[in-house]
Amino acid sequence: MTEERSYKVAAHELCADILSQAHLARFLSARNCAEASRKALRVVNAINLIFPNEKMSLRDGLADPTAQTHFAESPYSLLHDAGSVEDRFLGFARVLEVLGAAK
Repeated sequence: MTEERSYKVAAHELCADILSQAHLARFLSARNCAEASRKALRVVNAINLIFPNEKMSLRDGLADPTAQTHFAESPYSLLHDAGSVEDRFLGFARVLEVLGAAK
């Protein structure tokens, strides 16, 4: 039981750091979309809530620099922008759909 909780706590701490407003804002202001995409994949690989095939779809979708640019803003918008949670979530889901990773 402790072992299962430990990896979940570690994944939570990683997500809280990488997905923090300050962290994401740094990538966006530097227009470092490739690094933002790498960090997102690091978060995805740290948790077991996403089916492995979907992880591969996201990775493959983010191989394209244009897709990286569109994707880089989506976690920030989802987590930190104003507006309804539903609208922010639907925007994030649309980006994932374009990447072929919307399941």
